[in-house]
Amino acid sequence: MFTTADLRALVIGLVVVFVAHLIKKYGFPWLSEFRAQRSASYRRKRIEVWTKALEQYESDFADGRRFMGRIVYRATITIILIVVIFAFLMLWQLSSVLYDVNCDFFNNCKDIPITAPLRQVKFA
Repeated sequence: MFTTADLRALVIGLVVVFVAHLIKKYGFPWLSEFRAQRSASYRRKRIEVWTKALEQYESDFADGRRFMGRIVYRATITIILIVVIFAFLMLWQLSSVLYDVNCDFFNNCKDIPITAPLRQVKFA
């Protein structure tokens, strides 16, 4: 399953991570304080955002028509986005199939570096 080289690399990686952790913890304690302060300010900003979102949802729940309208609007936008993505995927696949058919029937394949090696493979 694992070769000796894989296990050796794993052990070396773990030792490097452990040494880096010790250097960070004891060599740069101010870095942990900076991250904690930044994390606290981030949490405060997120609480403000969540409070505004909660107020918006409470106002939406107060008016049933507005709430249902918002749900229908978001669902419609999501469905349209999914349909557009699938349409682009189908067009991409169709263009690939048309290129393959054109290449096979008329033998005018362009030497595109990506597809040229695939064209040389002969299946029995």
